[in-house]
Amino acid sequence: NFNFWKASRKLNAVVNNVVQTRFDEQLRSEREGSQKTDKSSSPRRQKDLLSQLLLRDKDGSRLSKKYIAGNVRMLCFAGHETTSSTLSYALWHLASNRDIQQRLREEIDPLFPRKATEREAHSGPKYAQLRQLRLLDAVVKETLRLHAPAGVARRTLEEIKIGGKAGGKEYTLPKGIDVMFFPCMVQRLPSQWEDPDIFCTDRFFRLPRNTFSPAGGRLSATSDVSN
Repeated sequence: NFNFWKASRKLNAVVNNVVQTRFDEQLRSEREGSQKTDKSSSPRRQKDLLSQLLLRDKDGSRLSKKYIAGNVRMLCFAGHETTSSTLSYALWHLASNRDIQQRLREEIDPLFPRKATEREAHSGPKYAQLRQLRLLDAVVKETLRLHAPAGVARRTLEEIKIGGKAGGKEYTLPKGIDVMFFPCMVQRLPSQWEDPDIFCTDRFFRLPRNTFSPAGGRLSATSDVSN
């Protein structure tokens, strides 16, 4: 608990400092009646999320600094840690499955010129090209299936009864309690996924409908699927 409290204080100090600095800049800019200061210092400043949170509403009201800082703290986790952990797991699975790694390399390589003269004029893959990378898409989806980066929390607004079907036990969730849902548990259920703990990108390739069950994708890791 002490380590958690210490880390939270450090994060809060960093976030509050950034919010206060940008808040002061926003007030100064508003007093001057223009946005020249922000535009000259950073062209991105007018487009990022924090800038939008600092703006006044149509009625002249503004979000509190506490509310703004809370949003920034949430995005530090939801927008940064989740992405970095997913990439780490994806790289680990590719390193553990060299055949998939090689297939992915062959799919991606054509989008990146090898010659130096071609690289200078190359601006990177286009969005439409990235949409065609079926194996890359499957690698990301299978990584998220096995390692969902976060759970989902909801609060019950009324009493809810769940279960009780097919002779199963019924549970009553009282009004006003927090319910946590963890996708990584559902996404590893043997009743929903064949070979649930195996990294199998072929699950997410476009296959005949009868390959899947209504409850979720069920594709055997040993299935002879064409690349």
